[in-house]
This record gives sequence, C-alpha cells and structure tokens, in this order.
Amino acid sequence: YMLVPILPVVMAEELNLSIATTGSMFMAMVLGMLLIGPFYSYLMDAYRRKTLCIAAFFIVLVTTGCYAIIHKPFELLLLSLAQGVAFGIANCSIITLGIDVNVSDSRSKGNVIFGWFTRLGMILGVAAGSAVYLNYDFSVLIIASVAVGLAGILSVMTMRIPFRAPIG
Repeated sequence: YMLVPILPVVMAEELNLSIATTGSMFMAMVLGMLLIGPFYSYLMDAYRRKTLCIAAFFIVLVTTGCYAIIHKPFELLLLSLAQGVAFGIANCSIITLGIDVNVSDSRSKGNVIFGWFTRLGMILGVAAGSAVYLNYDFSVLIIASVAVGLAGILSVMTMRIPFRAPIG
C-alpha cells in the first residue's frame, strides 16, 4: 500500500505516461487478482496455506522491487498483472490463516480485529509511502516497502498454523 499514491506519479514522471495509462496499470493489477480468483479455494486446499502465503507474499515483494528497474510500459503492465495475481493469493491466504489460528468460539471476534488491522495497515501504508517519497526518493520508498514486507513475511513464518486436511 506504500506504493499506491506514489506509483502513478512516478510512472507519469519517469516514463512520460498519461494519467489514463497509469490508471490502466492499476487495472492490470486488479485484473490479475480477478484472473486468479476462481482458483483461490483450490490453492488453499491443495497447498499448505502458510507456505502459499509466504510464497505469494515473496512474489509481491519481488515485483515491488522490480518497479525500480522497469522502464517500458509493456513491462510495467506485465509486472502489474503478476503483482495482482500474487497480491490476490497473499490476501486470500492471510485471511484464511487468520481464521485458522482462531478457535471456533473466537472466530468472529478475530475476523473483526483482523479486518480493522488490515484497514489500519492500508491507511498507514499510504501515509508512510507518501511521507517517505516526499522526504527521500522513489528508490528509498521501494527499499522501505520491501523492508516492511519482509517484516510481514517474518511474522507469518513465526505463526503456528494447525494442520488442516485438504478437502476432497
């Protein structure tokens, strides 16, 4: 979320893209999330949820780092599409993990708390991204974004997830 307010500005300045074109890059990310959508349930049941979450999270971080080296619109479009797929899987799997770590009696409370923290994370990510970019530059923003993402991966790695037998 740190890149959300800044990426269109950087795309317009660095690549001389129009606002409409920068908007289409975000649409490519949404398209990636929609394309992988029908396979979420299968992926959650076919693979270990924690491993899937960490792998998807890692791909999001790699694609985030790639924004620093991409300079062509078509490459940016493909990168946004790939990031959307990974972001969709990461979001779905982290929600599933959040449900898995709660006991049945506390699941509703846990979901509410998790939902509020994700909203807070979105707001803080946008604010932090804007602050870093305004005080430093885009490369520092990429590094900060990847560092925060690595902290997220480490927190998921420390979670103890109870075994769930695959359905089917």
